[in-house]
Amino acid sequence: MAIPWSQVQQSPQYQALSPEDQEAARQQYFQQVVAPQVTDPSQLSTVKAQFDAATTAKPTAPTDIRPGDVVVRPDPGQDSFTKGVQEATKQAQAEDAAGPSLGQRIGDAVYQFGTAEAHHLGNAALGLSQLVGHGIQYVANKVLPDDSDLRSQINATAANADRNIAAREAAYQAKVPDSVASYAGAVTGEVAPWLLETPAKGLQTAGNIVSKVAPESLPLLRKIISGATQGGAVAATQPVTAPTAQNDVAGLVRGQPTFAGQKAQQIGLGAVTGGVIPVVGSAVGNIASLATHALNPRAIAAQNIAEKIGATPEVLQQLDNASSSVPGVKPTAAQAAPSPGAVAAEKAAGNTPAFKEALTQRANDNNAARVQAIQNLAGDDAAYAAARAARSNAPLSNGQTVEQFQNALPAASVDPSSVLSTIAKLKNSGLGARPTISNALDQIETAITKRQDANGNIPADVLDSIRQNANDFLTSPSGKQASAQEKAGVMPIKSQIIDALDSAVPGYRDYLATFADKSIPLNTMDAARAILDRADNRPLNSAGAAPLSLADINRGLAQIEKGRYGVSPEAQSILEGIQQSLKQEGISNSIRSPGSDTQYNIAAAKGLPSTLLGPNLEGPTGRARAGAATIGSLIGAHFGGLPGFATGAGLGAFINKGADVINKRIMSEYTKGLLNPEDAATLIRAYLKGNSSNANKLLAKYPQWNALLSTQGARAPQAINQATQPQAATP
Repeated sequence: MAIPWSQVQQSPQYQALSPEDQEAARQQYFQQVVAPQVTDPSQLSTVKAQFDAATTAKPTAPTDIRPGDVVVRPDPGQDSFTKGVQEATKQAQAEDAAGPSLGQRIGDAVYQFGTAEAHHLGNAALGLSQLVGHGIQYVANKVLPDDSDLRSQINATAANADRNIAAREAAYQAKVPDSVASYAGAVTGEVAPWLLETPAKGLQTAGNIVSKVAPESLPLLRKIISGATQGGAVAATQPVTAPTAQNDVAGLVRGQPTFAGQKAQQIGLGAVTGGVIPVVGSAVGNIASLATHALNPRAIAAQNIAEKIGATPEVLQQLDNASSSVPGVKPTAAQAAPSPGAVAAEKAAGNTPAFKEALTQRANDNNAARVQAIQNLAGDDAAYAAARAARSNAPLSNGQTVEQFQNALPAASVDPSSVLSTIAKLKNSGLGARPTISNALDQIETAITKRQDANGNIPADVLDSIRQNANDFLTSPSGKQASAQEKAGVMPIKSQIIDALDSAVPGYRDYLATFADKSIPLNTMDAARAILDRADNRPLNSAGAAPLSLADINRGLAQIEKGRYGVSPEAQSILEGIQQSLKQEGISNSIRSPGSDTQYNIAAAKGLPSTLLGPNLEGPTGRARAGAATIGSLIGAHFGGLPGFATGAGLGAFINKGADVINKRIMSEYTKGLLNPEDAATLIRAYLKGNSSNANKLLAKYPQWNALLSTQGARAPQAINQATQPQAATP
C-alpha cells in the first residue's frame, strides 16, 4: 500500500532535500502513485490540478528581521511596571497552587455537565443530517456529470458541512475539559433522545424484526442480533467529526479516511457494543459459576454427583451400606445405588481417558479379588492330596478306615431280592408308569439280574455302584437330565440298596456318612478348580489375568447342586457372594443406548464456563480458542502494538491450558464420587449442606433425612417450620 503524501512530506529524508529536489519528488509521487489510480485518462488533468492544489508548498511569513522593520525593545524606564506584572504573576501562581474553591468546583461541574449535555443532545440530529447530506452527495457523484454545477455545489455543501461539524467538535473539546461531570453530561445527552417513546419503539421494532433471522430455540442469539441492530442504528446517527477526504484521491494524497469509512467504523462499533450487552448480561450471571468451577471444583463435582446419582435418604443408605461379601471387591457408586441417571453418568464418564483407566483398573482389581477367593477354595496340589488322604484314612465304627472298607466290598455278596421286589412294586405304581422312570426301573433291574450268581447274590461293590449311578439311568438319549420328580422315582430303590448292603456288610451306613463328610473338602476344591479352568480358556484382560464371568459361577453352582455331596457352607457362601458381585457389576452395562453419550457427560454451566472449560469439561473448542486468540490479539495490540498483538494472540490460543487445570481438578473429584460409594455419599452430603433450598425440600419430603445426615457428621439446614421436622440425634 502506498504511503500518503502527507507522511512523505513529514519524513526526515524529504525535509533534507533542497526546494528543487522536493518539487521533483512531488512530481515523481504523482506519476508513480497517484496517476496509476486514475482509471479514466480524461480525468488525469483534473486530478493533477487537485493534487497540485493540495500539495504545493504555501509561502510562509518571513521571520528574519530586515532593514525598515519595527522592533519593540524593553524600555529601561518601565522597571516599576515590570515589577507589578511580576507581582501579579506570583499572586496568580499562588492561587493556582491553592486550587479552586468548593463553589468554583461546583460551578465548573455544572457548567461542564450542561455544556456536554447540550452538545451531545444535538449530535443525533446533526449526524442524521450529515448522513443524509453525504447520501445525496454519493447519488449526485454517481448520476451527474463531472462538469455539472449542481454536482459541484452539492460536493461543496457537503464539504462545508463536514468542516463546520469538525470545527464545532474542536471548539467543544477545547472549551470543555475531560471530567466526571462532562462525561456524565455527554452520556445523558447521547442517551436522552432515544428514551423518547417514538425513537425507543422504533429501535425495538427494528431489532425484533432483524432478530427473527435466528431460530426461537436460540433466545440469546436473538437478543444479540437485536442489540447489534439497535446499536448500529444509534451509531449511524452520530456525526463524523474527524476531518475526512471528499474523494478517494484526496484520501490518498492527504492520508485522510473517507466519510464512508468513518461511518462504517461507527456503525460497526455500535453494532458490536449493542450485541455485547446481552452477552455481558448473560455472562455476568455465569461469572460466579466460572469462579466456582475454578476455585471450588469439589462443589461442582458434588452438584453433578447429587444430580446424577440422587440425593434421597434411600440413595445415601445404599451408598453407606455398599460392600461386598467377597474381600477386596469394591462396587462403584452406580452399582451400589443403581438408577438410569447414575449408570448413564458412569458410562459417559468412561469416555474420558482418566476415568476409563480407573474404571478398568477397578474391574481388574475386583476380578483379581474374586479369582483369589476361588483359588483359596481350590487349594494347591498338596492340600488336595491331604484331603484325599484324610478321606481314605478316616476311621469307621467297625474299626476299619474308609479305604479298607472300600477294598473289602468286592469280596462281599448281597442278596438283592428286596431291591428287586421294590422295583416290581414301583413298576405297578403311578410313578412307575411314567416312561422315563419305567425305562430306568427296567435298566436297573437288568443291571442287577445280569450280575446275580448261582445263589442269586450280587457282589457288594456292584450293587454300591448301581446305587451311586441310579440317577444316570434317568438320563434320556438326548442328554436331557432327569427332573426332581423323576429322581424321586428311583429314591426308594437307592434306600433299599443301602438297607441290603448294610445288612450284608455291617458298617455300610457309617461308611457312606463318613465318605460323604470327608468328600466335602475335595468336592469344594473340585468345584473351584472347574470354575477356574473355564475362565482360563478365554482371552486375558488388561491386567494379563483370566476374567471370571457370571456364566462361570452360575455353571459351577449348578454342578455343585447336582453333585452327590456338595461343598462346605463357607464355600457355598463365597461362591454365591461372587455371583452377586458379578450381577452387581453388570449394572454398569445395563444401558446400551445408540449414538453418542455426550448428553450424559458432566457439563459445565452455560455461557462463560461452557465456553472456557468446554461443554463436557474437555477443554474449550477450537472455535473458542480462536475467539480467545482474536480477543487477546486485539487487547494486546491496543496496549503493546505488534508485540502485544502476538503475545495476546498466543495467550488467548493457549486458554485451554488453564481450562485443563480446572477441568482436571473437577474431574478428579467427580471420578472419585463415581468410583467410590463412600466418596459419593460425602459429596452428596456436602452439596446438600451447602444448598439450603434443596435440603429443605428433601426435609419436607423425607423427614428421616436430617437424622441420617447427623449420624454421618453433617447436618442438613433446618427447614423454616421446625415443628414439622424431627430433631437430629446427638452424634
